[in-house]
Amino acid sequence: MRKGILLILLLICGVVFAQQTENFSGHWLLVKTMPVPTTPGGTTTEVTQSGNNFAGTQTAVQDGKMIVTPFGTIRIPARITPGGIALDIVQSGNEFVVTQTGVLDGEKTTEESKYTLDGAENVNTKSNAPGPPTTIRSTSSWNNGILILQGTSTSVGPEGDVVRRWEREYFLSADHTALTVRETHPTPFGDAVVSQVYGK
Repeated sequence: MRKGILLILLLICGVVFAQQTENFSGHWLLVKTMPVPTTPGGTTTEVTQSGNNFAGTQTAVQDGKMIVTPFGTIRIPARITPGGIALDIVQSGNEFVVTQTGVLDGEKTTEESKYTLDGAENVNTKSNAPGPPTTIRSTSSWNNGILILQGTSTSVGPEGDVVRRWEREYFLSADHTALTVRETHPTPFGDAVVSQVYGK
């Protein structure tokens, strides 16, 4: 009798877990990047895209392509180029692969990240050419259909390694036609949150 009850409970837990996951596979085009408050030395970005028409504004507090933000020094595109940003996601079994393509200063960029969905640690690298790459470590978890990736990014600074924490959430709209990717970076000024909405 007890074994039968235990088996039923395990089956119920399995059904609940299945209901809490989603599949994000597909080709997703950036629709909008939500602007976030910034501090002096930061940037504010707002982007909209409809089909192949891509328009937006980006304001830097100081001139030049290299600016200082709460996340460190970053490179700002010379201009936003038609074609926009796209995510190609392949999710199969335990694997979750994200390929992001875009256009930076007239050149196409491609960045692939591979994750597993079992909670194990994953390691990816991000190119910072001509400088050393950034090492990104993360683990995954689910929360009511939201995929949560969280971990650290480690880059080489003038005085040694610079380690920053981050969290990224993937979730679908009720009709599964829109994908939101929300990224949070803790900073001395509070959490900086950027939400990007993609459509098919």
